[in-house]
Amino acid sequence: MRTTIKLTCFFFVVVFISCNNPIYTNKGDKKQTDSLTNCDTILKGKKYITKQVPIYKVDTSLFPYLDTIVNLEKRCPYYKQCLSGFSFIISKTSDYYELNISTLNIYTCDYSACYGIFIYNGVRFICDGFKIDGLLYKTDESQYIRYLNINRKPTDIGPDDRYSSWSFEYKNEKLKLTVKHPCFSPFHGHDTTFTHRSF
Repeated sequence: MRTTIKLTCFFFVVVFISCNNPIYTNKGDKKQTDSLTNCDTILKGKKYITKQVPIYKVDTSLFPYLDTIVNLEKRCPYYKQCLSGFSFIISKTSDYYELNISTLNIYTCDYSACYGIFIYNGVRFICDGFKIDGLLYKTDESQYIRYLNINRKPTDIGPDDRYSSWSFEYKNEKLKLTVKHPCFSPFHGHDTTFTHRSF
């Protein structure tokens, strides 16, 4: 009986280690592992793309907003720890920068324009658009990420009002929340399944 328990424990340790995706410094030194990438086992038997992306750190001014966004997202009926993440897209207007944070599936997302990622409270944020030093800071670390190699439809691109989305105005080094759109509750009668955003 004890032998069986020991073998079972050993098996889980091996699986845990083999599923972790290492993070590397720019010199190629292994730094740490990201437990979120244990979920990459979901890709087994599927065609996927591997891409090395830089790791960023987010400015502390965003912490209160990200805390709220992540905590609310984890209550959404479609939330799945291994699938749910956010886009983090910065665009520029004539007067200010606009930051949009929207729900997405981290494995069906197209990372071709992604310049980096950051992990906040166990959730992956995928960075796209402009880079602003006041909001994001590049580290000397990078990570190999994997995502599905699929033909994406136009409906797979852009925000979907069934899911969470948040918009901010960034001007003169100050951040202002302009749009708050948490996910719909199933009690409102809306379809809250992941549809094209899930496997």
